[in-house]
Amino acid sequence: MNVQDIPACFEVFSPGRAEICGNHTDHEGGHVVAAALDAGIKARVVLHNSQDLQKTVLIKSEGFENISLNLDEPGAFEPRESEYGTTISLVRGMLALMKNVCRPYSGFTVTCESSIPAGGGLSSSAAFELMIGVILNHAFAEKPLEPSELAILAREVEEWYFGKPCGLMDQLAIAHGGFVAMDFADAAHPQVESLNIDFGSMGLAHCLIDTHSDHSACTEEYNLVPREMQDVAQMFGKTRLCEVTKSEVMAQAQRICRELGERAFLRALHFYREEALTQKRIDALTKQDAQAFCTLTRESNASSAMLLQNVWVSGKYQPAMAALAHAQDLLDSYALQNTSCLRGAARIHGGGFGGSIQAFVPIQHQEEFKQAMDSFLGEGSCNVFGLGMPGARVTVKD
Repeated sequence: MNVQDIPACFEVFSPGRAEICGNHTDHEGGHVVAAALDAGIKARVVLHNSQDLQKTVLIKSEGFENISLNLDEPGAFEPRESEYGTTISLVRGMLALMKNVCRPYSGFTVTCESSIPAGGGLSSSAAFELMIGVILNHAFAEKPLEPSELAILAREVEEWYFGKPCGLMDQLAIAHGGFVAMDFADAAHPQVESLNIDFGSMGLAHCLIDTHSDHSACTEEYNLVPREMQDVAQMFGKTRLCEVTKSEVMAQAQRICRELGERAFLRALHFYREEALTQKRIDALTKQDAQAFCTLTRESNASSAMLLQNVWVSGKYQPAMAALAHAQDLLDSYALQNTSCLRGAARIHGGGFGGSIQAFVPIQHQEEFKQAMDSFLGEGSCNVFGLGMPGARVTVKD
């Protein structure tokens, strides 16, 4: 019998995620709200029972080369620099870091397909990590790990096996699902609170728009954001801005500008402003006050543009800024045409300097908005996603 003919043992779904509130606050010990999407990776898992495949892990994904990993190969669980940035590194890493909580692995085949747009900033790598984690947790764990424990391991895999240092926001949001508020005061073990939010009843469509810009061209700009914020904190003998009060920063404004530059001072101010706006947006979301939420979201985007300065890059190439300007102009025009219509909001999504932007669009203008943004950026650039879906999980058991 061929492997593809063996009945599936179980199926797994691991969603993408959207950042809702909190732009570049997590690395400073701040607060973030994220939500699991209705797009993600669907996987069919078959545990091998044939002798020749007993120690082989196969990953099959449409449009990508098959991945094969031999569990008995010397160094099978060691990170390999040659695999940085590859999918096999994520598989190898999850196998390695979960080994201590699992009984000896046997081989298995994963046949998966993803509805997460490639390169759209929706954390497809974190979704893949959590998919493998859920598979191992379900099939082999002696005592299954909790969502936060899986998320912590997945983040370590991304850093040590994939070669990309990152925070925990993506993995926590995908592992827990729904809407989650995260407090990063304890960077290693953030507090996670599930929020009871019925976003579908707020009259807003949630859109993520791909600006088709290459993040790799802005790596240094991205890295300077936490570096400059933490430079400010270090002036006060601290490591992150969460350990310094806004009043302390304001009292030393001239010194910060003189010694670190005005941008470092502005980025520190963004942290405090965004922290306050995040708390207000949580309140608006829980009360289902769509207008207040949109107003506060526009204020947040203005802070990202004016203070954080992560919506533009030097020179003529301004993909995110142009997309934001076009999106907000469309949203404003809908409100002008109909005074009873919500005035929606657009914001930078995630790291910034390109990537994706996010828009909260009055539901009656959803199709009109999508068509206009696709016309501006190219067909398929604007996608509408549901929010608050369950996290990475087993969906079908045979």
